[in-house]
Amino acid sequence: QEVRLQAMQEARDLALQEIQAKMDEKREQAEKEKRREMLKAKWQSHLEAKRKAEQEASLPEDEQAKLAERRVQQAALMKAQHAQEMEKQRRAEEKRREKIARDRQYRVAQRLRVKADEVAEEHLKNRAERERMFAERREQQRVKAEKYKAEEAARAAREQQEQAEAEAAAQIEEVEEAPEEAEEVVDLTDGATEQ
Repeated sequence: QEVRLQAMQEARDLALQEIQAKMDEKREQAEKEKRREMLKAKWQSHLEAKRKAEQEASLPEDEQAKLAERRVQQAALMKAQHAQEMEKQRRAEEKRREKIARDRQYRVAQRLRVKADEVAEEHLKNRAERERMFAERREQQRVKAEKYKAEEAARAAREQQEQAEAEAAAQIEEVEEAPEEAEEVVDLTDGATEQ
């Protein structure tokens, strides 16, 4: 269950990353299009300025001086606007790089987490295998000990049986020798009587 939940979480994270990557790609494409339009507008402005300069060349000197002053002011304003736009783009690029770095760190951390989970799972498998081998070894030792005990019991039983058979044979032999001794006593008694 836990492994399945982890797999679902990883799949959801990957899907979110793909969506975010597509959004970043669209935003970057929009920024490129915006820069292209800006360059186009700048070129058109340059052509318009050239046309106006040609027209102004035919004006009286006082009119040309006023227009020149106005151009200086407009140039200063455009320069300031351009600086603001460049600063805005710089900040946007900085944020984009920071986000890329964060995403990269997240992916690295995710890979490390998956690797750590794999290592932990392998460790658990190895420990389970070692425990299984130890259990088999203990079982083999137990069976061996029981077999040894059974063999020892059987040997002791055989020895007791052999001892009992030997004692029984000795008793039988004593019983068989007893009448012979009795006959010898009778013979000695008869001899004494005759004398």
